[in-house]
Amino acid sequence: MKKIIAISALLLTSQALAGFSSQKVVSAVKVNRIFDGSGGPTYVTFKDGALPECANADGGYLRTSWADANNGVVDDAGTSRVLSILLAAKAMNTKVEVRYIVNDAGTGWNKCAITGIYMH
Repeated sequence: MKKIIAISALLLTSQALAGFSSQKVVSAVKVNRIFDGSGGPTYVTFKDGALPECANADGGYLRTSWADANNGVVDDAGTSRVLSILLAAKAMNTKVEVRYIVNDAGTGWNKCAITGIYMH
């Protein structure tokens, strides 16, 4: 029996944030690294240059953990949900779909915000 896990963590509201692009989507990418420390936003990278507009073409902050990209609010519960999906995908070595927005003023890790993850 083929089991499909379909978990969607859509974090983007229908209203675009000032200074951020409209949502972009990349499919079939693997989680590479997750950095969570120092009380700042959680940063995630994906393999093979999956997010070309982002820092090092591979990652961004989770929107729920980055107040600047989340209407001034850090959503700890939302971040925990998304982290659990990312950790499961990494542990199972499975590909995910990544939804993200680009920060027009960003110059490094703050260039992109991950707005959603879909695990097949």
